Amino acid sequence: MITATIKKKIIALCGAHYSKKIIAYLTENGVLNEKGEPFSASSIQNIVGGRPHDIVEPHIIDFIAIKQKEIKALKVKRSKILKKR
Repeated sequence: MITATIKKKIIALCGAHYSKKIIAYLTENGVLNEKGEPFSASSIQNIVGGRPHDIVEPHIIDFIAIKQKEIKALKVKRSKILKKR
């Protein structure tokens, strides 16, 4: 289950409108709802809000890990650029 701490981290990394980004990631990785369609924004918000979903939760955690790596890499690039000046 996604805890309040993880939810805060998701919002910090992806912004308040995180559901669209998560839906795009899930769809890109072939994770669809029972009807074979992308998850709705409200479904993602419910899952991030604490409703358990064994299939989607690990993918959301993976998405957050990827976002953290991207942000870290961007910070490293920025610092290298600033040091060159």
